[in-house]
Amino acid sequence: MEADSSICKLCRSLDFSKALDALEQGTLGDQDAGLVLLQFKFSHDPFDANCPSCSLIRKAYAFIRPEKGEDVRLIACSYLQAVEGIDPSVNLPGPYKPKDSVVLLLAGDGGVIPGFCTDVGYTVCRRAHEVEPAFLRPQLVPPLFDAGKARLWITNCEECHGNGCKKVPLGTSIPGMLLIDCEADKVVGADPSMRWVVLSYRWATPSHTGHSSHDISQATATVKDAMSAVKAIGYRYLWVDKHCIDQLDAENQADQINKMDLIYNNAELVIIAAAGLDEHHGLPGVGSTPRVTKQGIVQVGQVTLLDMGIDAVSYVNLRSEWRKRAWTFQEGVLPRRRLIFTDQMSVFECQTGTWRESLGSVECLQEEHTAPVPGTKPLLLQPFRAALDQTFPPGTPAEVAVCEQMQKFMILVQGYTTRHLTFASDSLRAVTGILQFMSRHPDYPVFHFRGLPYPRLEESYAHFAELYFFISLSWYHTGYLPGPTRSGRHSVVPRRPQFPSWTWAGWAGGVRWEGFERSFHEPVRDVVCRMRNPCLESDTGRIFPVVDYITRGRLPEPRLEPVVAISFEAPVVPERIFRFPDHGEENWAAQKDWKWDPQMDRWRNIRIGTRSLPIARGFGLFPTDRPSEFVQRLQKKMWSCLWVGDHVSILPWDSQSSGGLTFLLIVEWQQDGSATRVGSLGIACPHDNDGKPVPLLEEGETTYMKVRLV
Repeated sequence: MEADSSICKLCRSLDFSKALDALEQGTLGDQDAGLVLLQFKFSHDPFDANCPSCSLIRKAYAFIRPEKGEDVRLIACSYLQAVEGIDPSVNLPGPYKPKDSVVLLLAGDGGVIPGFCTDVGYTVCRRAHEVEPAFLRPQLVPPLFDAGKARLWITNCEECHGNGCKKVPLGTSIPGMLLIDCEADKVVGADPSMRWVVLSYRWATPSHTGHSSHDISQATATVKDAMSAVKAIGYRYLWVDKHCIDQLDAENQADQINKMDLIYNNAELVIIAAAGLDEHHGLPGVGSTPRVTKQGIVQVGQVTLLDMGIDAVSYVNLRSEWRKRAWTFQEGVLPRRRLIFTDQMSVFECQTGTWRESLGSVECLQEEHTAPVPGTKPLLLQPFRAALDQTFPPGTPAEVAVCEQMQKFMILVQGYTTRHLTFASDSLRAVTGILQFMSRHPDYPVFHFRGLPYPRLEESYAHFAELYFFISLSWYHTGYLPGPTRSGRHSVVPRRPQFPSWTWAGWAGGVRWEGFERSFHEPVRDVVCRMRNPCLESDTGRIFPVVDYITRGRLPEPRLEPVVAISFEAPVVPERIFRFPDHGEENWAAQKDWKWDPQMDRWRNIRIGTRSLPIARGFGLFPTDRPSEFVQRLQKKMWSCLWVGDHVSILPWDSQSSGGLTFLLIVEWQQDGSATRVGSLGIACPHDNDGKPVPLLEEGETTYMKVRLV
């Protein structure tokens, strides 16, 4: 701890004790009900670079740093309320009351975002004499992994968290599955009595060593540390893809990849190696790899300031190489419990809550195994896992359940596509476990054709088939392109030619589905499909109407033939209706006397049709950089713009009134008469007095075109 004599005059003048008094009296709340200890102009930073207390306080900028001329306030507030979202007087009963602390925040005029996280961590203060660990009180992280504490976290979850954290017993072994026996240091065949842990990590660059992948003596530091951790927390068997799948046997690889959902979902726990560059780094605090960040602790009078270290969730999301890898998404989501190793600490996350070494946890309670406490809120992967655990109460209408299952599928794929994939051919393989899991739902499975979701409808709901097909097709590029080192927003995303253009799997980068945020509880009301006669074409040339493919009992099960093309008829949107507001009804791009103005030739200035409908801002990538290029390609018949449907009740970002969104699909024609998808547009769609979408084209303007998309 830093000596008191090194503390500057400013820090000595700050009344931390007043904040602690308010906390103990119950009058100190979250960021909106905190105590202002200091106010200054951001351009006149009063902190002393040589003062250890100032160094801790300067880390306290709350998510958004103030602008140069803004006033800045140093706010003291309740740590549990401001950071963890826990009200100590309400959330936890009787003997499980947590010990709150004061957290320091530096906020500008914009205030503090509720539930904020920082990637540098939090600074808290407490009475200098309060040195004993206490429930949910911030504390120093030990230099070594505390396996006993991790075992308590797991046991408490097993005994207290109910069905949300329990897996259904498999009852049989997974055919062909191998496990590492961590006590015997060898790979063995799995049997039904074995309980296993899985390891999720970032592979190093593949190398050909001449050794069998089953040879544990050649295991990397991360695998060896994981074996040690497995034994330390009371387990024996570990599954690691590199050693439990024959990397030289393509048939064995394909078989085990198709069973990823069974392997991960039936694991007791996943160990996530979130620290370091790759598998050679090890698990900090377990083996020879040390924990790297030293927490600052300073005493100012009768108050101690403590640096909690880098926030674990922010660390994983912003700094971890593990987080960038596409394969690790399903590895982290499918298991119900996660033990995450960062450079600073270990974190446990289940479906109910989170524990981490920087906070006092169940070990501080008398009934440590059976205390009914959830810990802090799960933030990292639990929201995605929750999408897999959807259950429906008796009496839920089938159309509601089916729609919600479709949305869960979309949420998971949207999360997956923000990750980097080394090999384009793995676009679907790397998420096979999640896709398989969704297809195994006992009541409302969601299947997919080349990545596009579809439900299995009963005959009485067959009339919904084309609506679900339209919903499935309504994905668009966000422009976010993950990379091995850097990620960001791009105007062009790379094509993955191993897959059809009409599926998200055929493109790199993040995707979203239009309207996924809301419920399609009444498909007939919520969406309007403008396509006609949609069909799927298999690799053998067979044609299946969508309604037959989706409706249960109309075709033999399972659907094994890969879908390579989709065909349908849809209204063509003529290029003449794309215009600038001040160019009347004529097609501005075709006007001979129209002078190209780079300031006007922007998508935000474009209007569609006589109603001057705006392009929906925030919708995603535009098909070209400039709208003039887009219209010229339509004029030259290189591209076509197809009106495939409307999302009735969606509010576009820049709509002036309530309404929906019209989804336009942009296709490029090939020499053989087929077409490829090259983009999409979202157009504001107003409602009429009856709440129905106003058609983009008048009845006399509508010309249908048949398209075969590959």
